[in-house]
Amino acid sequence: MLHLFICLGRKPIHKDMRRQILLKKIAIIMSPLLAIMVCHAQLKPQPLTVEQQRLLFTQAESALKENNLHSYHTISRKLQDYPLYPYLHYQALNKTASPQDIKSFLRTYPDTLLSQRIRKKQLLKLAKQESWGKFIQLYETTDNTEINCYYYHAKQMSENYASIQDDARRLWLQAKSQPDSCDLIFSALLKQDPERDQLIWKRFKLSLESYQYPLAKYVTTLLAPGDKTLAEQYLLVYRFPTQLKKILKRHSLLKNDPDFLTLGLIRLAKKYPDTAQEIWQPYRDITAFSAKQEHEILKALAKGYKRKKIQNTPQWLDTLAIKLQDPSYLGFKAEMALAQEQWQQVNDWIEQLPDEEKSSPRWQYWHARSAEKLAQPAKAQLLFEHAATSRNYYGFLAAVHSEQPFPMKHHPKIIEAEEKTWIQQQKGFRLVEELYQLKRFQEGNQEWWFFINRLNQSQRYVAINLAKEKGWDRLALASTMKLDYKDDLSLRFPFQYNDFIFQQAKNNQLKPALIFALIRQESLFRDNAVSRAGARGLMQVMPYTAKRIARQLDINYHNGEQLFDPQFNITLGAHYLGTLHRKQGHPILAIASYNAGPHRISRWLAARPGLPADIWVETIPFRETREYVKHVVTYALIYDYLLGNQPRLNHFMFHVGEKK
Repeated sequence: MLHLFICLGRKPIHKDMRRQILLKKIAIIMSPLLAIMVCHAQLKPQPLTVEQQRLLFTQAESALKENNLHSYHTISRKLQDYPLYPYLHYQALNKTASPQDIKSFLRTYPDTLLSQRIRKKQLLKLAKQESWGKFIQLYETTDNTEINCYYYHAKQMSENYASIQDDARRLWLQAKSQPDSCDLIFSALLKQDPERDQLIWKRFKLSLESYQYPLAKYVTTLLAPGDKTLAEQYLLVYRFPTQLKKILKRHSLLKNDPDFLTLGLIRLAKKYPDTAQEIWQPYRDITAFSAKQEHEILKALAKGYKRKKIQNTPQWLDTLAIKLQDPSYLGFKAEMALAQEQWQQVNDWIEQLPDEEKSSPRWQYWHARSAEKLAQPAKAQLLFEHAATSRNYYGFLAAVHSEQPFPMKHHPKIIEAEEKTWIQQQKGFRLVEELYQLKRFQEGNQEWWFFINRLNQSQRYVAINLAKEKGWDRLALASTMKLDYKDDLSLRFPFQYNDFIFQQAKNNQLKPALIFALIRQESLFRDNAVSRAGARGLMQVMPYTAKRIARQLDINYHNGEQLFDPQFNITLGAHYLGTLHRKQGHPILAIASYNAGPHRISRWLAARPGLPADIWVETIPFRETREYVKHVVTYALIYDYLLGNQPRLNHFMFHVGEKK
């Protein structure tokens, strides 16, 4: 009994006086031993709830920021089993850390994002101090080029250039500027490498092939005087390809240089394909072009002819493309014939394609269409059936023609409870969970990618499904790009803002599936998305377009920040899409207008009036708009399917020039 009274004499844990009175009564009637047990139970600290841990975590961070280390240590001791405790430890190390503290952290939290960060900071510090021995001790294999270059330099300092020669050459032979740290090993390469001059030439040519003119110009400064004169001709033809003929007359040796001719012909072919092929023809037999170079020149000629809309190409060039089975040139010839609806030529050019290219859904579909037009129904049906097995734009088109169901192939996998539990128990997943709870989304996203990149495909599928369950929809959708398994459409085509999208679809006489499809294509449902052109939000509305639409709707519009509000963005975007649909009278034209602008669509229509919709889409001059339309149509059909509707392609693919 004495023990219990001693216990009760301490500072009460509970402020509830009734409980203390009850304890005194228990002390009178209970044995001393049991009384002691009650006392200890009363004094034993209770585990913190997750909510309490989160609160203490933010308090500990504040204490660190204020340099109140005593308060920080007092609080942090209570958080050692909290998932974000390593973040406190990491922040404390950034304040004051000895090499021993850093080593201890790396041992305690190996293979974590935080350990990578602190290792990088320490390595950069050691590099600045030129402590190369310590640098090598701390270094671990990484894909960070800056750190790797420092490591190779450290290794060279302790051994010799030969030990890093292969790595130095690999980094040198890239058509991009490398971090400043690489200058340390490049300096050794330029002084000690036995193939120095060849390596400089290779990087020079590689830079021009990759359209890195400033880098190529810099590399010429490293050449010997004689080589520099030759390099200047390369630079000249790169900038002024129309000078190719004159340069060849002045420098006869360049006539036998396939690298120079390839560079000049590719540059010239972009704007002047006829001139390029005229120059190329006599040199083909006297210059040792590689097969790769011939394919590159043919590809450039195809682009140039297509850009100029030139259908009649020289016979020798067509023959060469057939001989080499060049897919870019032969595909261009098929496209030109298709634009003119010359079905026999479409068929003949597709027949010349390499088997791999010819068996793609795209060319299977157009091969079938040409057979259909040439009154070869059995051949057309067989080709349509093959193409209709693919869940894509051409597969859906082929399914309609062959009267088959759309190949949706929606097959979510069954996930066992044990698989979910395993993912949920992983430290990486718990980190993301807590960071998201604290609305630290950027850090949460970084931890998520670090975590998911270390999972196998089966584990990724489970993790992504869990992310979706927790409402991390944007993260889940973006992560499907890392999945080999593509048959869970509910993961790849999520639904968000459903009620509002349905309402705006009704207000603007649009199908909800079309709005969902357009949002997925435009922003992947990221409400904070910003394009390079300045379009913002879910439906990627340009600020000047928003201002005009808001005026039409009599809505207050103050600035572009409003476009990050999902409801505001969808209101304006859906109204704009609906307006385009009503004006154009055709969903394909409305979708194309949303991407390229109505003024361009008017020009394209004037140049190509009255075409079947599939041909009109296939011959859209802008590749970006062409692919955009295909994607949005495909996504709209998939969304209709997921909404429980019967997808209907004829809502989109009726004759351009007709209104429906």
